[in-house]
Amino acid sequence: MHKRAPHSSLQTRRGYRRVSQLLIAAIVAIAVGAASVPLAGAHAELLQASPRRGATVGGSFHQIILQFGALDLNADHDVRLFDPAGNEIGSPAVREDNRIVIPIEPLDVPGVYRVTFDVLGTDGDQTQGDFGFRFEPGAAEPEPITIGLPADEGLDFVALALAVAFAAVAAFFVQRVWTAVRDHRAARRDPDVDPGG
Repeated sequence: MHKRAPHSSLQTRRGYRRVSQLLIAAIVAIAVGAASVPLAGAHAELLQASPRRGATVGGSFHQIILQFGALDLNADHDVRLFDPAGNEIGSPAVREDNRIVIPIEPLDVPGVYRVTFDVLGTDGDQTQGDFGFRFEPGAAEPEPITIGLPADEGLDFVALALAVAFAAVAAFFVQRVWTAVRDHRAARRDPDVDPGG
């Protein structure tokens, strides 16, 4: 029968305490990593509009289009068109992915029209703004939106960087826990061996 050395109980407690501390640190790292992922969201930004901001347009067009980046696709957005007299015109705005479209009857009153928007970004922040364009019947029709609708948002590099950093921290803690468990088991098998060295 194997007789334990008197200090093996102390080594066992130290080993358990070390494993406990490492597990707590790993749990904290996991919680911090999980909490930081939503921070990778982006602020909604008006990327392009048709008619363009400040442009002079004419012709017969049937919609105002605003192309946003990082628009929260599950939120309600408020986009409106006002005529030169300040009256709201057009049908209610419709969201098409990151685009918001205001269907309109062709304009016939010359002057400056104003578009206002109040939208929510994927980061949860509100973006408000407005811009104007001038309508002159003899001018060229508005330029179309040249930014394509994304089929898929693709890879978010900020989220990828956070995931890689989180994985590295998690791997470090897993290695530390595994080393502590291995040292603890070695100390239990042979109490005369120093587990740290």
